[in-house]
Amino acid sequence: MTLAEVLLWKRLNRRQLGVRFSRQKPIGRWVVDFYCKELMLAIEVDGQSHNVKEEDDKERQQQLESMGIRFLRFWDCEIKDNLQVVIEQIQDWIRENPPLEGEPTPACGHPSLGGESVELDIPALRGESAELEISSRGEESVELDIPALGEESAELEISSRGEESVELDIPSRGEESAELEIPSRGGESAELNIPSLGEEPAELNIPSCGGVREARGGSLNSPPLEGCAKRGVGCPTISHSNNPPIHPKKSGVALIVVMWVLIIVSLIVSSFAFEMKLEANIITAQRKRFQADQLARAGIELAKAMIAFKEDPLEGDDVIYDDPFLAQGAQIDKGVPVTYSEELGKGTVTIKIDFEKGRRSIRKLNKDGWHELFAQTGIPSVDWDELYGCLVDWQDESDTAKLNGAESDDPFYRDRGYECKNAPVDTVDELLLIKGWTEDVVYGTPADKIDETEYPLSGLAQHLTIWGEGKVNPNSATPEVLRSLYLSDQMIEAILEMRLGPDGEAGTEDDGLTQEDFGALGLDGALFTLQPEYATVSAEGEVGGTVSKISAVFKLGEKQVTPLFWLEER
Repeated sequence: MTLAEVLLWKRLNRRQLGVRFSRQKPIGRWVVDFYCKELMLAIEVDGQSHNVKEEDDKERQQQLESMGIRFLRFWDCEIKDNLQVVIEQIQDWIRENPPLEGEPTPACGHPSLGGESVELDIPALRGESAELEISSRGEESVELDIPALGEESAELEISSRGEESVELDIPSRGEESAELEIPSRGGESAELNIPSLGEEPAELNIPSCGGVREARGGSLNSPPLEGCAKRGVGCPTISHSNNPPIHPKKSGVALIVVMWVLIIVSLIVSSFAFEMKLEANIITAQRKRFQADQLARAGIELAKAMIAFKEDPLEGDDVIYDDPFLAQGAQIDKGVPVTYSEELGKGTVTIKIDFEKGRRSIRKLNKDGWHELFAQTGIPSVDWDELYGCLVDWQDESDTAKLNGAESDDPFYRDRGYECKNAPVDTVDELLLIKGWTEDVVYGTPADKIDETEYPLSGLAQHLTIWGEGKVNPNSATPEVLRSLYLSDQMIEAILEMRLGPDGEAGTEDDGLTQEDFGALGLDGALFTLQPEYATVSAEGEVGGTVSKISAVFKLGEKQVTPLFWLEER
């Protein structure tokens, strides 16, 4: 069945519309989609194949209409899109066309069982198919071919005068025997039990005027009994057998019902258990997320307390702090980057504090300084002039493009639907909007693409800042930043070595250049400073694998640490 037929059948079955419908109903040599015998009504669902076999469908409908059958046809798209409208049309038709008077012609074409004789010929279902022939007075006989081994089961529908039809499902190999109950006129109902493979021949119980008799095997021809001739009712003559009757087996039906109940209950329990587990996982994840968020916020507050710590100048530079928190605060006061980690409850908070003065200011760098940074990050020299020219045109107020630059009329900006800013850059991320400044240039070549790239780049973002007046803190500057200031390799090595402190180890309390070291190295006060002004704080909270991160920039030297930038990441 197609999807449209399945949807319609769900609304037609079980007398939902007040009458009984059958699906895929054979009528003569044709099969209709749905059929109501009470109304002599066939309902057809037409799909795309109807356009191909339209003539065949038309001829079939004419033949069936000549037999008194009426038709309703619907397109499958009507059912899928407007099923309720289709049902209402069928209900209107039923109200306007009540059941026909008298007895409708049975759909299977056989006469009712009130006739003169009944003939049954059923071989044991071991070889050829069984054949059942039913005839009545004055009408031609009808034959039913019962499938043999390996074929699908057959369905027999028989109606009698004034009573509802009875359906017989004749099983194939390995199934239980079928039972047919045939209502008769005035007596008890007839019962037909047809066994499956390996069972004995069929048993037929047919009512007579004096009670129910039984016949087995062979054929049965039944002329009217004397007692019934006056009423014109044919009662069969019975040939007896010594074999005991085979009774219907109904225990299998109960077992199937129990199995279906167990399956449904297990599905309900499984669905409930799955939903409970899913809700528990969601609640657990939300709880971990909340705890991680709070740890990250606690890390920011802890960093603010470290930044606010000031050493007592009267104690000198040789003070040793037993509290690691105070020791880290003293390092920050000297402008030395620190990393601090602590377990809080079920999670861990990690704080990284660096200084913006360890980087070059985007707004203060000149052309030579940019070229030196381009060289330090691996950018090919052929791209330097274009990158610098486009950066200048992005920031200056003029609409005239510089040499190797690009203004708003450049196709790069027109295609993207925006113009040059004509103002200083506000964030490092803003560089991505400028022509030629790709993600690889700003943030470096991704690790998974380094082997595929001819010129892998380390990225400019880690060496740039928008905060401060342009002076660099030698305690936190990278070697690339120091080289961009035109320092010799010997001077850079001396700075890196002296800022490790007397013990020569990183991460200890004596790290960082002092004012004496600053003077001994002969650093230019116009380019360098040991006084931190802006601090970059990264706080991560981790609980059970769930991580929350907050990045912030704070301005130092005020009564209260003030955040200038805040970004929450998950």
